[in-house]
Amino acid sequence: MADRVDATGFDELGKAFERIDALESRPQGLNYRGYWRPGMKATAGDAMTEQGSLWIALRETTAKPCIENANDWCLGARRGRDYRPT
Repeated sequence: MADRVDATGFDELGKAFERIDALESRPQGLNYRGYWRPGMKATAGDAMTEQGSLWIALRETTAKPCIENANDWCLGARRGRDYRPT
């Protein structure tokens, strides 16, 4: 077993640490924030209700949760057929 790391091994080790840091900085779990309102700011991992459906933010955004904003939001649960707006 070698007692030194060559330059290539050192670079690979640095890349591994960068990947670990990136994974550890991801949000853990969902943070339910209630009903979406215009102008609300969401960060990755925030979950909000809009028109009876649950949406999960993929990144920081102030965009409305909907299919048209698929780069910002992921549909977590679609509203049921008995949905009635309040």
